[in-house]
Amino acid sequence: MQTISQIILMWIAPYVVLAATISAVSKTYLGQTVSIADSLKSVKGKLFALVSTVVVCNIFVSVGLVCCLVPGIMLAFRYAFVAQVNIIEGVRDNAARVRSRELTNGNWGRIFVVVLLYVVVYLVISTVLTFPYIGEIFKHAMAKTAYNPGIGYGIMAGITMSLMSPLSAITFVLLYYDIRIRKEGFDIEMLASNMKSSAVQSPISQ
Repeated sequence: MQTISQIILMWIAPYVVLAATISAVSKTYLGQTVSIADSLKSVKGKLFALVSTVVVCNIFVSVGLVCCLVPGIMLAFRYAFVAQVNIIEGVRDNAARVRSRELTNGNWGRIFVVVLLYVVVYLVISTVLTFPYIGEIFKHAMAKTAYNPGIGYGIMAGITMSLMSPLSAITFVLLYYDIRIRKEGFDIEMLASNMKSSAVQSPISQ
C-alpha cells in the first residue's frame, strides 16, 4: 500500500513542476536570468494557492462536463490561464478565474488551435512510444483474448506525460503573454518599464 507521504508526493509534485516551469518560462520571456534553483524558490509561498485554485477549477469543469458537455468545455476555455495568472500575477481563487476569463474572452479560437496542436503532438508521441503495445492490445482484442501490456506500457505512457506536461506549461505561458500583448499592450508597458529602469541606472549628466 502507498504511504501517505507517497500519495502526497504523487499529488503535489506535478504542481511543483507546473509552478516552477511557469516561473522559469515567464522570467526567460521577460529577459531575466533564471536557474532551476530560482524557479523552485519561486514556488515557495505560492503552491497552496496554485493547488486550491486549479483544483476548484477542475471540479467546476468536471461537473460541467458531466452535467452537459458544452458548459464543461466553456469553463475549460475560461479557466485556461488560471495557473499562469496565479504564479505570474499572484492572483488566486475566484479572482484568478475572473482574470483568466478576461484574458480568454475573444481569444477562444486561438486557444482552440493551440490545444488542438497539443493534442495532435501528444497523440503522435504517445503512439510512437507505445506502438508495440497498442499493436498487441488490438490483436488480442480482435481475437477476444486477455492481454496485459505490463509495466512497459506504463513506463512509455509515463515518459509521454513527462515530455508533454512541461510543453503544455511552456505553450500556455507564451500564449498568455501573446494575449496580454494583443489585449493590454503589455509589450509597450514592458518597454516603458525597461526605459524607466535604464534612465534610473544611467542618469543624464547635467
